[in-house]
Amino acid sequence: MMFSISKIHVFLKQTNSFFRFCLVGIVNTAAGLTVILTLIHFAGAHYWEATMAGNTVGTLISFLLNRAFTFRSEVSITNSFPRFLALTFACFAFSYSLSSILARILFSHLHLFYLSEDTFAVLLGLVIYTLINYSGQKLFVFPEKGQN
Repeated sequence: MMFSISKIHVFLKQTNSFFRFCLVGIVNTAAGLTVILTLIHFAGAHYWEATMAGNTVGTLISFLLNRAFTFRSEVSITNSFPRFLALTFACFAFSYSLSSILARILFSHLHLFYLSEDTFAVLLGLVIYTLINYSGQKLFVFPEKGQN
């Protein structure tokens, strides 16, 4: 077992930061969703309470893992966390606003009969959000030494 973990560790050290960023995204999404569903189904929490708690957990995990694992940043938490939150909210607002507009324009031309326009907008927003958020974290939140 230890040999396998060692191999995984070596592999992940050699991967690029975008790959690690995507892995962190999977982990924080799974953790946040687990919290949401657990609170709704086992604790009787209301939708808004559960999603707020789950998204908070996912955001914190995202920050910590991206800081330590993805970008291996030494930027202080007091400097990087406010930037992280601002970037996260800005990316969300921009990406999903843009994807909604683009979906409305493109949907009828693409003939995606198996998707609704809303689903197409969400998937498009996910791609836009991921690319912009990764770039923002790399350049603004966790820049390499001497870069910011």
